[in-house]
Amino acid sequence: MRDKPFVLVSNDDGYDSAFMRILVDTLCEHYEVCAAVPLREQSWIGKAVSRHRDVAVRKDSGFPCECWVIDGTPTDCVNIALSHLVPRMPDIVVSGVNIGYNASLHLITSSGTVSAALEGAFWGLHAIALSQCVPHNEFAEMVTDRSRVSARWERQLRAVGERTVGFIEVIIGQGSAKQEFRPRVVNVNFPVHVDADTRVDRTCPALARSAPLFAEDGSGSGLYRFRYHPGLPDGDNGKSDLNSLEMGHISYSTLDYSLFSNGSD
Repeated sequence: MRDKPFVLVSNDDGYDSAFMRILVDTLCEHYEVCAAVPLREQSWIGKAVSRHRDVAVRKDSGFPCECWVIDGTPTDCVNIALSHLVPRMPDIVVSGVNIGYNASLHLITSSGTVSAALEGAFWGLHAIALSQCVPHNEFAEMVTDRSRVSARWERQLRAVGERTVGFIEVIIGQGSAKQEFRPRVVNVNFPVHVDADTRVDRTCPALARSAPLFAEDGSGSGLYRFRYHPGLPDGDNGKSDLNSLEMGHISYSTLDYSLFSNGSD
């Protein structure tokens, strides 16, 4: 009988995110799990590293697994965990579940969730990033209090966790990521409604042109404040992550960062 796979969980919404905690609860039913998560919400921070300040790490006893809460970025969390905290290298790094989708290159390249998984991939580990679509009219309330979700959302996130177990089994079953160093992240986006039968589409990130992300605060002080804009889609061949989500399917994209090094134009 083989040992249970060892999973490292991180996220970018912070240690108090119910989306992440429900995922951890589900994964603990199947795997050996530990978590290294940011103290504060770190969305849109990409693969930033805390170069110019010390990063505090503390253990948190409020999880069903060993958990470190780290006052840093998602990349800090995974790097410090793999460098100093975990008892052995995990079989896979799992990041999420993010509150809101991370679909299209416009969002993927800015995502702390994807970047936490990418840090694991750069260590030669399997890595998967998980994001959950949230209706616009629910998003503001959900991020205001990340620590609680309704019974309906809890059922949804349990289903997301179980589907994630299936993805992990497939990814780990593909063999050791260390046999050939090709840093890859599986980027999974879940539609608003998910159950055991929700279709999975193999997708590519949609192309989207950037758009204004800041607005003047109106005081005349020269201050600008972040205002979310999803970007402007630039065509779609029907296989994009955004197209899949619009049809109510699970989007499953493999982001192969080694392709940047193949020397092609």
